[in-house]
Amino acid sequence: MNNRILILSRPLSNILDEGSKNLVYYICKYTKQELSVIVEKNFNLVLPKNITKITLNKNIDKTQVGHSHSMLIKFFIIKQILKFWSYSTIHTFFSLTKANVLILLFTKIVLRKNIIANIPTIDKKAENSKIVQLFLRKIDKIIVISEYSLNKIKKYNNNVIKIPPIVDTERFQTKTEEQKSFIKKKLNINRKFVIIVPGEYSSLQMIDNLVKIVNEVGEVADDVLFIFSFRLLFKTDFEKQNELKKRIKHHNVLFINTVQNYEEYAIASDLGLFPVTNMEGKFDLPLALVELIVLGIPVIHTNIEPLNELYPDNELFCIAPDMFVVKLLDVKNNFNLLTKLKTMTTKRLKTYQPLSVIPQYETIYKQYTPIDS
Repeated sequence: MNNRILILSRPLSNILDEGSKNLVYYICKYTKQELSVIVEKNFNLVLPKNITKITLNKNIDKTQVGHSHSMLIKFFIIKQILKFWSYSTIHTFFSLTKANVLILLFTKIVLRKNIIANIPTIDKKAENSKIVQLFLRKIDKIIVISEYSLNKIKKYNNNVIKIPPIVDTERFQTKTEEQKSFIKKKLNINRKFVIIVPGEYSSLQMIDNLVKIVNEVGEVADDVLFIFSFRLLFKTDFEKQNELKKRIKHHNVLFINTVQNYEEYAIASDLGLFPVTNMEGKFDLPLALVELIVLGIPVIHTNIEPLNELYPDNELFCIAPDMFVVKLLDVKNNFNLLTKLKTMTTKRLKTYQPLSVIPQYETIYKQYTPIDS
């Protein structure tokens, strides 16, 4: 029996532009546990020797597949599961779709494998599905990242634990003000106050909020720059970006899309902004926000669940949708308030760092790792 635990997720790629892939990569990068993980053929990011890479079948043409949601890729993953003699435990990061749950129930009931499931969110559709409820009752261990999901899932399974998201601290490190100034000059950013907005165009329902915020701030403050760091995966994303550009009245937005040096743009920022109105189906605590927190950058966000768990004392960070402009200008013009927000954010750093998070995963892995006779 192979002592390794098989990680089931979308195949890791060189550009980690999905939350689940980032989470898997960070776990693999920092754990000392022996794991196997599925990667794309040209994957070349560094992983330690204790991680075995299972390369995506070379017959699957990524140019035709288009995206890691593809059924072709799922068939490849099923093929890996069917190698039941190789693994006794599967750690899955699949979303709770009906197809994914059926695959995992087959793995649990027919192949009799241990199933550890990371469930970064549970939406209403999944919560009301009988097949999902059966899956939640049957599997061995459930890991969530918020109290919000913990409270939803524990009625189906007592063996559920909350483990915070993890951030790559080799990439995301706090910097001195002098270092931040150097990076701003390198990126040719010369505005006094920089606000970064991570997200995507296809969901989250925050575009209207952003247009209002950017236009109203631009009317009264010409020294503010907004950085939009949005994923562009599909044709509709490009179309929505073009529509958004037409609605912005001022030259106060920098669109960076997916870049290799995203962390530099984050470091150059004074504040993070996340004015969403709907978190349905998204990571409870988005990694893009956690990365900003680990950099010591305060994140102002809508006062909705589960975002209100990012900070224990959240009243300074959770904002009603119609109060964002007032709040942003207040923080920009009040050095003492900005300093207070940064101090409160710095206190959250350790929560999301590998030294705090990885031991919690390794404790679980040791429970489900077979001992060779």
